[in-house]
Amino acid sequence: MIKLRFQIETHKKLLPFYFPVIVLILISSNFFFFWDKDILHSRHAFWYLENGFGILQPPQFDSGHPPAMGLLLAFLWKIFGIHLAVGHLAMIPFGIMLIWQLYRFTAFFIKSPSVYWALLLIAVDTSILTQLIILSGDLLTLVFFFWAVNSILYNKRIALLFAMILLAFTGSRGMISCMIVGIFDLYLQIYGKGNIYKRIVSVIPWYLPSFLLSVFYLAYHYVKTGWIGYNPEGSSWEGLFELADLKGALRNLLIIGWRLVDFGRLFLWLTGFYFFFLIVKKKMNPDDNSRILLALCIISCIVYMPPMLIYKGLQSHRYMLPLFVVFATLIAYLLFEKLPDIRLRKLLYFVMIIGLFSGNFWVYPDHIAKGWDATLAHIPYYKLRRDMLQYIEKEGIPFERICSEIPNTGKLKYIDLIEDERSFTNRNLPECDYIFYSNIYNMFTDDVLYELKNHWEVVREYRLLQVRVTLYKNPYSD
Repeated sequence: MIKLRFQIETHKKLLPFYFPVIVLILISSNFFFFWDKDILHSRHAFWYLENGFGILQPPQFDSGHPPAMGLLLAFLWKIFGIHLAVGHLAMIPFGIMLIWQLYRFTAFFIKSPSVYWALLLIAVDTSILTQLIILSGDLLTLVFFFWAVNSILYNKRIALLFAMILLAFTGSRGMISCMIVGIFDLYLQIYGKGNIYKRIVSVIPWYLPSFLLSVFYLAYHYVKTGWIGYNPEGSSWEGLFELADLKGALRNLLIIGWRLVDFGRLFLWLTGFYFFFLIVKKKMNPDDNSRILLALCIISCIVYMPPMLIYKGLQSHRYMLPLFVVFATLIAYLLFEKLPDIRLRKLLYFVMIIGLFSGNFWVYPDHIAKGWDATLAHIPYYKLRRDMLQYIEKEGIPFERICSEIPNTGKLKYIDLIEDERSFTNRNLPECDYIFYSNIYNMFTDDVLYELKNHWEVVREYRLLQVRVTLYKNPYSD
């Protein structure tokens, strides 16, 4: 009874966090599928509705991992109908669960009332907030990852078993994240009290169900398709999995470093370097909690980084979301629990909060590819794209005469959930009569951008904040 009363009081204190999450999701309830979500989730869901529920999908959009979001959407659409709002509203429970799990993770290290300020420092990250509005499977991965980690920290082994199964089912990054959880648990057992051998053996059974289910899925998939991870022939993600040479690996390393400091996280790192200086000068003493958080950061890097280094296109912000949270928690712990100067603490906190909030406005020149699916800065695109589609309809321009690029080349059926099979193409530039361009599209090469801006005619352009969409006309077409 006392525990229940405590949880009720805690949830009341978390209402200032729950409410903005709910509002953000409600605002996005008519947002169409963004980035690659039409392939990953929408097409999967339509496939299940049209062909029956099963494990595998057609090769052209088989992602190689359990399609959790696709199955969830198909199930919800079958009950409530195929509407954008159905999927978005289904994210509300996961948004609330995320805040709760982040709170439990933070509260394990940081005392109240500082824990709520620390939670704000973590939750304000624009890459995390963006997952709430784009129907992202990474939201599910985040929730189940921290549920699993919290189950270890609070010694809730039965909860750990279920969290690991759900985490593995969210997809390939979920399976990789299971490795992080397992290694982290192993680290705690090795450095814990008592017989190391017995401690390690005692935790293994809790990981067997998720491990065996993952092995079964991958083995079944391999037997049926002949590949694991990605389809080497005709995959929508084929270009992402090209192996990088030494120069490419170094380039990837630089991009990873950029992702770590991008969208305002630079201010966390600057504060972290300051704390490192204090530790070296022995003016700040790390303890067991800071070592645990640092260990989880290092384990996450060791597990996440190799694929990001050796493949050409796997350096997305979303792939490192758990690492962002753990690192922010480490900084918050050192700030609130180890820094005695209250005035300096307030100053550093204010700078980091403002810096993270500014991340919503970090937009780079057109020639630099950006992680638009990891920043709220992309929100104007939903209105601008709809405005341009209305203009195209009004002018009677056939879709087959208009070229575009990912993420604007899927069928309207999959992106907008309307009964319209039309789509824009991505033919070579000289073959296009019109080009539908937006500065959020990363696939246009520098040469094409130069050609468009210097030789093609601007037929129509819409702008809102830092996003714009432009319809260009080929000067040599009729």
